[in-house]
Amino acid sequence: MAFRWFRRRPAPVPDPIAAYDDLVSDLSGEAAELRRATATLLTVRSRLGRELSGMEQVSRTLQDRADRARAAGDARTAEVLRADALREDGRASALREELVRTGSDVEQLEQAARRVGDQVDRLRSERDVAVARLVAGTALASEAQRSRADRIRRLVAVDAARDEVERAHALAEVWREDREGP
Repeated sequence: MAFRWFRRRPAPVPDPIAAYDDLVSDLSGEAAELRRATATLLTVRSRLGRELSGMEQVSRTLQDRADRARAAGDARTAEVLRADALREDGRASALREELVRTGSDVEQLEQAARRVGDQVDRLRSERDVAVARLVAGTALASEAQRSRADRIRRLVAVDAARDEVERAHALAEVWREDREGP
């Protein structure tokens, strides 16, 4: 008995609802992270759109100046301005491609966030059903246990009553034998 302290205690029964809560919490965090990344990319996309608009405006301005310089007979200035306009168009083209890629990334992140959010919603409703089933099952089990205990108590009472009746019969038999006796 001295080593009673060293005995291992059985592990506590894991809470089945805690598993749902843990997974819902993890997936909610993942969905929040996806939404933050989507918001960041939306900000980048809008910044890229503004930059592209500015580049296109600069390119048009350079092109207009090149056309005016060519009309004025200044070929050297027109050539330099046209080269600057072409360089600006190249940068704008690269920015358009980046804008398309960013838009695609935003779509994919939004879909992933929706998918994870839907999964979280399904798990929450499944958790609610599991809680209801667990409560109902526990209530049914404890009611069945109470019913069984009540039935056992009644069976014990009936057995005690039978014993009492047999004892009464035995006493009556002894009493009759005593009366008939001598």
